Amino acid sequence: MQKKGSRIVNGVYIDPEDQYADAICASKLALGGAIKYKVKDEMGPYITTAWLTDNVVPSIGKRYAQDVSLIRNLGLAMLWLACDEDASKDLNLPEEILERVHSAYNDIPADDKPQQPVSKVQLHVYRHEDETIIEELVAVQSTTTTSEPSNTGDALARVPADSAGGGNGAMQHVLQTVVLQQRNLQQQMDDMRVTVHQNDQANRVWMENKFRLLNDNVRRFGGATQGGLARQDSRRQAEVRRSVAEGPPVNYLQRGRQWPKLAPNIKDLMVLWGEYEHGIAGRKAAKDWTREERGGGGDKKVKQTFYRRNCIWKMQRHLINKGKSIHAANAVIATTYGSGTSITNISASIVRDRKTYKAHGGLHPNFR
Repeated sequence: MQKKGSRIVNGVYIDPEDQYADAICASKLALGGAIKYKVKDEMGPYITTAWLTDNVVPSIGKRYAQDVSLIRNLGLAMLWLACDEDASKDLNLPEEILERVHSAYNDIPADDKPQQPVSKVQLHVYRHEDETIIEELVAVQSTTTTSEPSNTGDALARVPADSAGGGNGAMQHVLQTVVLQQRNLQQQMDDMRVTVHQNDQANRVWMENKFRLLNDNVRRFGGATQGGLARQDSRRQAEVRRSVAEGPPVNYLQRGRQWPKLAPNIKDLMVLWGEYEHGIAGRKAAKDWTREERGGGGDKKVKQTFYRRNCIWKMQRHLINKGKSIHAANAVIATTYGSGTSITNISASIVRDRKTYKAHGGLHPNFR
């Protein structure tokens, strides 16, 4: 406070606007308490803001065309007044307004239209920290009832009605505020539960994509998780290194010429495929062998070895032509005949399947 001439004035600016004080004062001055007008659910699709502007408050709609909230609030209040016979007579509502509103309402193409399409909803004004909040009043439980109170959450959340009016208005206001805040917290929890569920579904999809990518990478190195682990086995790696590093002779002399030779004792399908595509330790690739070379130049052992291995090579090419990688193809073969089965036994099984599944092109069901 400070003195200015003969007057004492406040040296600190005081904002004349106080939303909470204005709202709470207006709610106390309103007869019956603060209310809002709300369209009944069955009439919601028909009574829109545009309909109110054209048929209920056309003058306000033209003057305040940009203020949709004002048009709707005053339009619903006028519609309620026009549809309430006693209130319209008490306030001497002009006949031309009554006729215009009733004519427009009767033209609405709705079945079982209620006589009063607008309902009054009581409001509760309270303050949370520095924010003014106006919400619909929670239904109250009468204190005069003789029935036993229910233990349901809805019943326990109700505020006892102050029917006696014995000075409990402040307590009633506080209790109503607590109940509204409890309801808001419940709504926030429900929204959070939905959000968590949606995030969980998104995480599931993300994890499935990552696991799928991981499995695809594993198949690149072994055809399956088991195959990928098998390729890390020290014995298997030793066999691969031995087959690759095996030195000459890579050919043998027969009938006065050099004939290509297959690597001995191959026990891995991937090494076998490498022999077909590129050859092992400088040997000629099996896919490039001529018809005579496949016959072994009269050496039955070479001819028989090539025949057995060629059975597996044909199956590998068949699976590759179906769109599988060589690793995936080897995984299918190993799964069908057993991961620990030798190359010789796999070849014999393929030959046996040619007779068993002759009607299906000699292919095992896993290879079709």
